[in-house]
Amino acid sequence: MLCCACKWSRFFVLLLLAIAILSSVSCSSGGGGYPEIKVTTAEGRPGVCHNCQQAIPVVHSDNLLKIQAAQYITCGEKCSEALRQWHREQFGK
Repeated sequence: MLCCACKWSRFFVLLLLAIAILSSVSCSSGGGGYPEIKVTTAEGRPGVCHNCQQAIPVVHSDNLLKIQAAQYITCGEKCSEALRQWHREQFGK
């Protein structure tokens, strides 16, 4: 017959073994990892000018203003320049 301490140590070993098995099964069955990154654009869709809030029925490449990592929708050169100035004031570049 096993003593009380042996029973508890055996219980904990079995418990740790069960946890290890369950965690390896649950981690490996995810199958996805990180989601795939998809780049989207406003081009070809309706949009709104970021500066003056004028509706743009279909955004074209000339309506897109890219400054560093940011992308803005603008209705024309006047709003593009206003956004460039705002961006310089906000972020220093």
